[in-house]
Amino acid sequence: LLTFLPRGRNFKLVDLGSGSNLPTIRALDLQGSGSHEIDVISVEVVPESMAIGQNNVTAARLDARYTFVLEDINSFLGRWEFGANQAIVTNPPYLPAPTDVPDKKNIPVNGGSDGSKYLQLILEGNIPSGTWVAMQWSSLSNPLKIIGIIEERYDVLYAVAHRTSFGKYTGSAALKPHLLRLGDQGIAVIETDAAGTNYF
Repeated sequence: LLTFLPRGRNFKLVDLGSGSNLPTIRALDLQGSGSHEIDVISVEVVPESMAIGQNNVTAARLDARYTFVLEDINSFLGRWEFGANQAIVTNPPYLPAPTDVPDKKNIPVNGGSDGSKYLQLILEGNIPSGTWVAMQWSSLSNPLKIIGIIEERYDVLYAVAHRTSFGKYTGSAALKPHLLRLGDQGIAVIETDAAGTNYF
């Protein structure tokens, strides 16, 4: 995202679901003393995750560039007024989870029954035209719905995809059967190789 932002401006980077803050810390580190002055609004709803993020920011000596907001994404988007020199980065919970799986265990990844809960909320939020948005999501998160929203409301400047095998959450007994059902229904996109390994 930083490579696309217009030069010579000061930006506020709103990180929705910021967690550890490691991606923004790394981006600021790579940017170094570039021609942007970036400050980060770090929005996180889980206090323990926010504490980890704050510790990481302190360890990177970037405290002066971060503001921490303990709030859920929906509430934040409902009250925040985006300005001209603000951008959004987000890696929200985007994995589908059945309603009977306890939220406490899966809160870091639970994106609702089809994985699009937070993605749709962000993409259809009250975000002014011209706002830069960078987000990470997956082919498990109802891609037809999400791509439709993106095509209707956004211009895509850059996209990259990685093939990833099922892992800690996606391969768990709590989520994997649900994901495979969504794949059979055409809601999620899953590849399975000859050895039976599932990929998204």
